[in-house]
Amino acid sequence: MKKIEIIIFTFLLLGGILGVAKLIKNYQLRVAKEEAAMQRIQDTQKLVVKVADEIGIDNAGRFVPIEKQIEDAWGNPLAIEQFASKTSENVWIRSAGPDETLNTEDDIVFKRYRLSMANTTGTIAEEFGRQFRGFLDADQNSATPSSVDE
Repeated sequence: MKKIEIIIFTFLLLGGILGVAKLIKNYQLRVAKEEAAMQRIQDTQKLVVKVADEIGIDNAGRFVPIEKQIEDAWGNPLAIEQFASKTSENVWIRSAGPDETLNTEDDIVFKRYRLSMANTTGTIAEEFGRQFRGFLDADQNSATPSSVDE
C-alpha cells in the first residue's frame, strides 16, 4: 500500500469510529432525557395522589379547599377543582403534564369522590328506602311456609 492510501484508510477508519462514538453519545443523551421525563411523570403522579390524600374533610362532610399553591415536577401549579353534586363531593387534582398545557391528553389527573347524602333533597334516600322495603317484603313473603295440601 502506498503511504497516501494508508493515510486515507486511517482517516476513514478514524472517522467511522468517531461517527459511531457520536451515535452512541446521542443515544445515551436521548435515553437519559427519556428517563428524566419518566421520573418527572412518576414524581407528579405520586404528588397528585399525596395532595388528594391530604385534603381534609370538614364537620359537614365536605372537602376543605386547599389554600396553598402546589407545583408539579415541571414547576407549574397543580389545578385543584373542587365541586359538589347532589350525591357526592368531588376533587380533581390536575397537572398539566410534560407539555405544560392544562386539559390536554398528557395531563396527570387524580379524581377523588366522596359520597354525600347531605346534599340530596331526600328523593334518592327515599327511593332507596322504598326499594329496600320492597326487597324485605318480597324476602319475607318467600320465607312464609307454602300452603300444605290438606
